[in-house]
Amino acid sequence: MRTALAALLLGLLVGTLSGCASVEVDVWDSQEFAGRGFETYSWRSEPFSSDFYFRDPIYVIDPILRDVVDEELAARGYRLVARNGDFTVDYIYAPGVRLGAPTLATDNIAPRAGVRPNTTISQAERDNAIALSGVKETRNIALQINNGETNREVWRAVLTKIIADANTPDRDRTRNALRSGVRRAFEQLPRAGE
Repeated sequence: MRTALAALLLGLLVGTLSGCASVEVDVWDSQEFAGRGFETYSWRSEPFSSDFYFRDPIYVIDPILRDVVDEELAARGYRLVARNGDFTVDYIYAPGVRLGAPTLATDNIAPRAGVRPNTTISQAERDNAIALSGVKETRNIALQINNGETNREVWRAVLTKIIADANTPDRDRTRNALRSGVRRAFEQLPRAGE
């Protein structure tokens, strides 16, 4: 019983960490943001209207991203105001593609099928290496923080996630990925008033 519970907890931990690790985060240095004593923020753009149902992923991402950013900034002590915050937050969403790179296991794989003597790669490894080295669709979000007085950008982070199934956006997986990415992006930001 105890080992089954330990195995279940280990499985949940590995699943959670693997879900979080799939978001790449590239963050600007927070030096320009730090030391300004910011305490309030506002969104630079209005949220998308929920009056219509659109299949574009941005209509799923927008409300979730705003909630996650608000939660993370509140946890750091920043207060959301409707207008004229000490800094403004905005984002740019851009779907993209990334060319896959063949793994080291594919160095002896020819593009045509055939027999290769003296190879130690199993057929499953060969198939996986070829399948995983193709073009991947990504969703990229650049979070921007601008000085509220000058409107000049003072900080940016780019979140990139490879999409497994672009045709069925899953809100829970999207929320988990965005929460993980935003939390990692905001790690270096100072707390409010610092």
